[in-house]
Amino acid sequence: TSKGMMMSDKDKSNNDDKNDSKVTLDAAKLRSSFGLGQVHRFDGVTVTSIDFSADGELLLATTETSIHVYSCVTGKERKKINNQKYGCGIARFCRDEETVLCSSRIVDGSNSNNNGNSNSNSHSSGSQSSEERHAVRLISMFDNKFVRYYMGHTDEVVSLELSPSSDLFVTASLDRTVRLWNVGKSECVGKLVVRGRPCVAFDPQGLIFAVVAMNQVCLYDAFQFANGPFETFYLEHNGEWSNMTFSPDGKYILISSNEAYCALLDAFSGALLHTFTTHSNQSNAFLKACFTPDGKFVMCGSDDGSIHVWDVASGNTVAQWSGHHDPVLEVKWNPKMALMASSCVHLGMWILKTGPPPSSSSSSSSSSSTAATPSASAASSATSTAGTANGNSSAPSALVSSGPSTTPATSAGQGLTVTTPSATAASTSQPSPSSHSTAVFGQGRARKRARLQQQQQQQQQQQQQERK
Repeated sequence: TSKGMMMSDKDKSNNDDKNDSKVTLDAAKLRSSFGLGQVHRFDGVTVTSIDFSADGELLLATTETSIHVYSCVTGKERKKINNQKYGCGIARFCRDEETVLCSSRIVDGSNSNNNGNSNSNSHSSGSQSSEERHAVRLISMFDNKFVRYYMGHTDEVVSLELSPSSDLFVTASLDRTVRLWNVGKSECVGKLVVRGRPCVAFDPQGLIFAVVAMNQVCLYDAFQFANGPFETFYLEHNGEWSNMTFSPDGKYILISSNEAYCALLDAFSGALLHTFTTHSNQSNAFLKACFTPDGKFVMCGSDDGSIHVWDVASGNTVAQWSGHHDPVLEVKWNPKMALMASSCVHLGMWILKTGPPPSSSSSSSSSSSTAATPSASAASSATSTAGTANGNSSAPSALVSSGPSTTPATSAGQGLTVTTPSATAASTSQPSPSSHSTAVFGQGRARKRARLQQQQQQQQQQQQQERK
């Protein structure tokens, strides 16, 4: 398979261990134990999205004109796909990890050029319709071909998420529509018209997807989209929303914005639990925040190049990381390793520091990276649990910064500043999948869903009688 071709034998040998690993973090390690282990540079081109594969083996990053895949064990680039024709907006691994969904990013009508590097499946831009120019495309990572087009949006797609348990995915666009799709079909299976700039997210089980637009957060049954939202929350905010995500245990919803403002909601009641506002966003960048894999902490970039860490339980600041020189637009944690990715005009890979800081190296190519291959023990340490009593690293210590010598590189431990909060993080327990389903659909929501099902059955019976 294409994944097999992209994975080395060393990666495969440790695959089973990584799938079983669980990342547990504590405030002490977040304050002082993480540093930049690898920096990938793209000649000043902004990184538009980042994503990890479900098994934690691969990191996906897109710039405005290309898709890059990196090994999370070695830090080396595995794959690069040029797509100057349609551009690259948001990209996500599909469940098979052999294909990628990627939205278009059209600049001034076209991103095509004449250097011969555009994707071999690109079409002439002169005859493109608005729907084709803003389509989402399914790309095969094996042969670099477009497998399928998902057309319907007439403006840029600003949010795209896949279900973790099915072939459904949902997109949100500046054309003020949200569309539900099946990966195997080109036509959308549902459409929702909203007000304002929308963002979408699936819950950890893939049963529910949420939509936020203006001051409303709506929860939908992913398999009964036509029935409308089974719950609606209201959230007052004057800015525009940039991203939304569920916590790993499904208890919380985190929404970030184009201001220095992130909101943490109770996913069951919709209550506003905390607001995080200590980061800077004077440039009104569309910052994307995330949870740590254990769900205990929230992290978000800042337009001053720093990354802020907050405790979910108390809402207090835990740490502040520095290492970027440009606004940090997105941060995301590896689901299986103690490794975090951050993006600005560079792509940073943050790891636990072990031993002396690695030395920096330079490369003449702006779109490729150079990394020392770790030993078998270093690769194995990438799957160990962070925050354990023995303090072992959960990421390879051999990762080094790379890129043109004109841009300073930050190695692990250098430029890392922290702030000490007045309170420490409180531990939270991970509920079982069944308890998550009960929390979402329980009590009044279950009754409401039953009423909706009954109404749907009555409508179907009425339609059958009318046809007879």
